[in-house]
Amino acid sequence: NSTLWDVYYPPFKAAVDAGVGGIMCAAREENGLWACRDSSLINRDLRGMMGFKGMVISDVGAAQDVFDYESSFERGLDISLDSPEVLAPTDKAKEAMTRGVEMLVSAFTHMNSAEMAGCTPPDCEKELAANARSAAHSAIARTAAAS
Repeated sequence: NSTLWDVYYPPFKAAVDAGVGGIMCAAREENGLWACRDSSLINRDLRGMMGFKGMVISDVGAAQDVFDYESSFERGLDISLDSPEVLAPTDKAKEAMTRGVEMLVSAFTHMNSAEMAGCTPPDCEKELAANARSAAHSAIARTAAAS
């Protein structure tokens, strides 16, 4: 446990302290439990001890819910990048997925607050369907691609 807090957690704690809105859990297994399914990592450490209020997003292949009795969503995951057919469809999981979608829309709204003025989710079809591309974003993408 001290190795987690001394070696692995400091970057996450710094991100949480800086107000990060989302953290991706890894597609790795430790002691027979996938990171995106580890309630102690997500709920006790990240949300509880570090005070993280944002959304936890899985890496592709990280939810590992196939034929499981308890969903990753029930263990703290908010959004999964896995295919829907591999996710356990329990009632608690559906509630958690709804909460995850609400968090995602809330984060999107927060990041685009100027463009979303006067819009209250979920009644933001026009604003959510708008193209987020801008000249500044395109310039950054070209610079990154060229380096």
